[in-house]
Amino acid sequence: SACKARTIEDAAIRVWSVESNMCLDVLKNGHKSTVVSLSFSPSGKFLASAGKDRRLCIWKRNTDTKTMPVGFSLSAIVESAHKRIIWSVDFCPCNENILATGSRDGKLKIWRVSVEDEESSVAVKEICCFEPSYKGDKKVVPITAIAFAPKTIKYNDEEHAILGVGLECGLIEVWAVPINSTLSGYCATLLHLMPLTNCHIDSIKKLAWQPLKPSDNDDTEQMNNFGLTLASCGIDHGLRIYRLNFKSQ
Repeated sequence: SACKARTIEDAAIRVWSVESNMCLDVLKNGHKSTVVSLSFSPSGKFLASAGKDRRLCIWKRNTDTKTMPVGFSLSAIVESAHKRIIWSVDFCPCNENILATGSRDGKLKIWRVSVEDEESSVAVKEICCFEPSYKGDKKVVPITAIAFAPKTIKYNDEEHAILGVGLECGLIEVWAVPINSTLSGYCATLLHLMPLTNCHIDSIKKLAWQPLKPSDNDDTEQMNNFGLTLASCGIDHGLRIYRLNFKSQ
């Protein structure tokens, strides 16, 4: 968790135990201003944080609990990851080395987080940058929420992550992002653009995909043709639930 910070000292992150309801660690010296968004990697090995200072921080979980307390240590900082405040950050549940950020500068960025071994420092590399398809009458449409789906899709014979994108204007887009590409250029592809009448009338605050059931990964046919449920909420006090169908190409 994090709160509004007026000083560098307040720009801290608290790691809590859900079982004991106790604070396990306080992460400092990563951010200079309010931390807006947090995301754990699927295994819990990494914690990504971003906020008003435009920094992207990667925290690595301590594995040697005999010499270090339970918690996370700062492993990497990307200065000026975006030109404006970073409103949302999310790890891909299908590949914990893939991370996405969305910012007020209207850019979506995909990052690869890698580490050779437990003793090595974490490397963070930008592998893709793109903008929402909707522009309206503005040059820049701020991105206020992003969320990776719990399932990948085959697109042009490559595995792609599915990324939901919420905009300040209230619209929602769904993109396919290559996550294992060996090509030099990474290219995101628009899959769905929600109809204006089915979206919000103000900024999207949060996007969340419904988790998969264990049986959803057992059916071979569902690997190529499947449906996912996406929920959204916005400043307009509205809640939307969408059912989207995907088909591998």
